[in-house]
Amino acid sequence: MAFLIDSIKKKLKTEDTEGELTDLHYQVGNTSGLDVGQVPSPLDQRIGRMAQIGGGIMEIQISNPATFQIDRPELMNVINQLGFDDITLHGDPNIGFTGAYATRGQGVQGYNIVHRYFKRYLEQMASFRWEMTEQRGDEDGLFDVGYVNMHASNESIPPREERLASDISVDPFGERLRDISDDGKDYNIYRNREFMKKLFDYFFIPNVDQPGQIYEGIFSDFSDEFRDEWNDAKEEIVDGYFENRTQDTEERIDVVQTANQIQGGVSRTFREEAENYGIGPYNMAGDEEDADNIDNLAQLIQTVASIQQQTPRDLLRPLGDVLYQLREGQVQGIDLQEIIDYDYEEVREAVDEVITERLWGINGGDSIISVNAKTRSIVSKIDEITESQIYQKAAERPELKEAAKELAFASEDWENIRKPIMENLVQRLFRDEIIQEANIFFQIMPAWMQTAEVDGEVPQFIWENVLRQSFEESDEVEGDQPYFEEHEDFEAFLDERRENELDVIAAVGACYIWGHFTQSEDKFEEEAFEQTVIESENYEEPDLENPYTWIEWMNKFGLKINIEAMFGSPGELNRVWRPKDIAIVCHAINRQARYDLGEDYRDNLVKFTIDMEHTASYGVDPWQEMEKLIRNEKELARDYPELDIDPDKPLAKIVKTYHLTKPGWEQQQGHRHGPFTRGDETLYYWLYHMVKNGFARNEKDEARIIFEVGGEYREEMYVTRVAMDMIKRGIAPDELDEILAEIPTDGEFETVEQELVARFFGMDKGSYHREWAKIEEHAFDPLDGLLQARSFDDTFSSQGAIEQGQARGGQWKSEEYR
Repeated sequence: MAFLIDSIKKKLKTEDTEGELTDLHYQVGNTSGLDVGQVPSPLDQRIGRMAQIGGGIMEIQISNPATFQIDRPELMNVINQLGFDDITLHGDPNIGFTGAYATRGQGVQGYNIVHRYFKRYLEQMASFRWEMTEQRGDEDGLFDVGYVNMHASNESIPPREERLASDISVDPFGERLRDISDDGKDYNIYRNREFMKKLFDYFFIPNVDQPGQIYEGIFSDFSDEFRDEWNDAKEEIVDGYFENRTQDTEERIDVVQTANQIQGGVSRTFREEAENYGIGPYNMAGDEEDADNIDNLAQLIQTVASIQQQTPRDLLRPLGDVLYQLREGQVQGIDLQEIIDYDYEEVREAVDEVITERLWGINGGDSIISVNAKTRSIVSKIDEITESQIYQKAAERPELKEAAKELAFASEDWENIRKPIMENLVQRLFRDEIIQEANIFFQIMPAWMQTAEVDGEVPQFIWENVLRQSFEESDEVEGDQPYFEEHEDFEAFLDERRENELDVIAAVGACYIWGHFTQSEDKFEEEAFEQTVIESENYEEPDLENPYTWIEWMNKFGLKINIEAMFGSPGELNRVWRPKDIAIVCHAINRQARYDLGEDYRDNLVKFTIDMEHTASYGVDPWQEMEKLIRNEKELARDYPELDIDPDKPLAKIVKTYHLTKPGWEQQQGHRHGPFTRGDETLYYWLYHMVKNGFARNEKDEARIIFEVGGEYREEMYVTRVAMDMIKRGIAPDELDEILAEIPTDGEFETVEQELVARFFGMDKGSYHREWAKIEEHAFDPLDGLLQARSFDDTFSSQGAIEQGQARGGQWKSEEYR
């Protein structure tokens, strides 16, 4: 394919083909401009007007699917009359596929609205193409409906600390995240055990104020084993408080008495233990022959209490008073040493041992006080200790977290263990957090994508390859182990650098795009095929009885999608905008299509449209982003041979369209599509290196080089075609200066390269002489006003005419160039 090369060769009488590319396959065209207002614009007029630019194909913006029905006759007539072989479409530019809210969120349409819109678009597009290419006997003169361009995302990155959810949230399958049940679902993400393990680390623990709330109120209710683990952890904490924070035996008595009020039965055990605990013989006062011996702790307590005229059945209740009286040595003015021969310290140690070891269970003893009673009594008697502190400290035990994950999430019992646990977590404890997009993109979906049990394993493919360069650029990478797993937690990975956060957001956004195209089934309507312009006995409506995913529908009707980045800004990044990420989205959808459709799969259904202007709008060097894409594609070719990527031409099968416009123009001129003017070496550099890396070199699918009309257009079609001829001849950007220096000043070119470069820079024969005349005319401008001589602005004749009032200044001057 060549524009001027053949004619130049003929003129120069040369057959030189050295260095020429022989595998270029592309067409050059332009867009049709924008729809007008909220209703379909007169497409035929818009297309006819924009066809004057001279493109061989046209990208037509049709935002409203109803346009296919309303404007179909006019659209078909004008395109056929203009002789286009192919048209490409562009859908609503405000539609993006990365929203996780069902109907709305952050100023954009939600998942369900977007899905319904593009389902209708595909429905109408299929009807239109079916009529154009499938059901007419004589197809001569008919054009093809190639691709529709759609933006990957127009949703901005959610803040990491989102306060309130804007709407109901959904997963990549379009299912509500709060819905744990299996009813009506083709895929329930919560049945994935490995996902639940990761979700515990990524989401539940970081978002709960006190992890003990999960263990105390949820896990322990569904598992005896876990309840034992949890009680052991709490008991370890309260035992420590009992042992270290109670100052003396009398304080411990108070704690145990409180436990008795909570639990009951502690006093009975105390009596039994006290009766078995020998402390004597202690002798009562009197004659030695008549003295009574006190040989256990229970007798001593009863004896001292009886001196106060008490006969307690519950020995624990008066225990504090009894010990105090023994320490003071008197009761009601009576000297106890005169009545009982005892050693206070021995008695105190005996009481402490029974309470601490026999009742509380310190030092390996079996406690008869429950963990709940221990906890509440400690909290009641030690002011600065709270129940939540005890739970928090207990929850810090790593083996407890592992027990929760293994016992609850890894359990095979979905109905009786895992499902009710998830219902409590998602629908009660985390009912607000689970529906926030910030948590979906930064915690929930990252946990799921790494473990997703979906046929084809595409979510893992997206995750591993969107984050690929982040892994490789870290010094911490060891072998195949993703370095983010070496961080203390996932939050630490996100916080390490901005690139990590962008990768995670892009991966999750890509997963939602994949979900739209491959996971949600739709019932497409037969009514879309009832209107036909072409009358043919061969025409018949297709069978639409069964629901289809988008990829099944596209494959059935030969529809193709181009995905591109939405225009953005450095201060508000969209979720999926980098070239490498959009290419991964395309590969992911095609990979799933290849897996699901098997032998029926035709070819790549989704490809990438690069728009350097849009990429640059995010405050980056667009070519650096393209270099990341090229490097990523070469690595994909190495690691995934089934993707059929040519490592020598990595862009050949994934980049379909190049929206060739000038970045930065929107800030300067007030509109968004800068022209490709003669001599623009930056755009030439990008175009050259894209072709060098495979763009427009796919013989089975012609590339599209499209100038987007945005208010101003000049010679874009001509300049683009000349530039592609230069690339075909192998003229590298760094060779331009050398060729320019050799161009003859008389315009008599000696080589194909000279004439192409001269045309590219506007130095072809006619324009060259005009430029040289201007140079001669203004040669003495620097001397103007410095010499006492007539002005050089006008010739002698014109100056005389002006002085006599017979001509205006500049009138004769312009005649010189006619």
